[in-house]
Amino acid sequence: MPHAPLSPSSCARPTSPPCAAVVRRFYATPGLHWDARTLTGHPFYYFAYGAAVSEVALDTLTGEWTLLRADLYCTTPAA
Repeated sequence: MPHAPLSPSSCARPTSPPCAAVVRRFYATPGLHWDARTLTGHPFYYFAYGAAVSEVALDTLTGEWTLLRADLYCTTPAA
């Protein structure tokens, strides 16, 4: 469903700071549906997999810790 065009007059008032009006829009992919009751449908057209791993040094007497390494991995299947 198309959205109404944005109005530039919402930022044109001299008493407001530049572009104080915040407009939030998102794209809704057509054809998606999900029935939470039966857990059926197609909620996504794509999938992404990711993992985060952290290596830390922990002092068990004081509880202090130091981050030694952090790795983030993400992959998406080929289209």
